[in-house]
This record gives sequence, C-alpha cells and structure tokens, in this order.
Amino acid sequence: MIITARRHPVRSMERVKRRIDAGANPDNAEAASELLLDALADGFRDVNADLDAAIQQIEDELLKDRPAPDARSITNLRSLMVRLHRV
Repeated sequence: MIITARRHPVRSMERVKRRIDAGANPDNAEAASELLLDALADGFRDVNADLDAAIQQIEDELLKDRPAPDARSITNLRSLMVRLHRV
C-alpha cells in the first residue's frame, strides 16, 4: 500500500493496480519488481509521446511562420524533459 497526499493517483502505481485487477499475480519480489518497472517504463513512454507531440506542434507552428508559442509552455516542456532525463 502506498499513501500520498496527491489529489490524483501516482500513475505507475495506478497502472500496477489495474494490472493486478486484470489478473496479474506477482507471487514473489522479483515478479512484483518487474510489474512495477514495466508500469514505470510504460509511464515514461506515454510522457515521452506527449512531449514529442507537443514539440512537433511547436515546430510546425514555427515553420509556418505563425506567432511563436509563449515562452512559458516551452519552459514547462524543457523542465519536464530535464526531469525525465535525470531519471
């Protein structure tokens, strides 16, 4: 059990819970660790895909000579990319 003060469930833990509810049965520590690492990898993949789509959209706007996106959105994307890279 993991208890946090978050308003939303931790994504990876929610994925693990859904997999267990769907029938996954980690019967030892190794299987439980693998289940968690798979959920983390899936989460990173999803965030990476979202980042890629956002960056592609910004690049498309810049190539079409439209007004540049606001600096805050680019800064937020950059910050998230740095955090992912650290992990």
